[in-house]
Amino acid sequence: MSEIKYPETVIEEHLQYYESQKQINHPDYYKAGGIEAIDFIEANSLNFNLGNVIKYIVRAGRKEGEDEFTTLSKAKWYLDREIERLKKLADSQIKPEITD
Repeated sequence: MSEIKYPETVIEEHLQYYESQKQINHPDYYKAGGIEAIDFIEANSLNFNLGNVIKYIVRAGRKEGEDEFTTLSKAKWYLDREIERLKKLADSQIKPEITD
């Protein structure tokens, strides 16, 4: 059986595709200490708001073209939203005491 030889351009195209998929599926700015943000989020069953808090904190100062202040402001926005959701939930579960 003869060995198939690919032109360098085909190999280069495959490498570029692999790198582009890596940036889409596992960008480096979402990994800290060897742990990807999504793995932490899923392992802890975090909801959408808290998951985004983690995501933005992990990538703060690491994503090209986005300053740390903006990224942390996004994390704060989602944290504030989750706090408000919990307040509304707590308020809806408090039943006023009826007195005669």
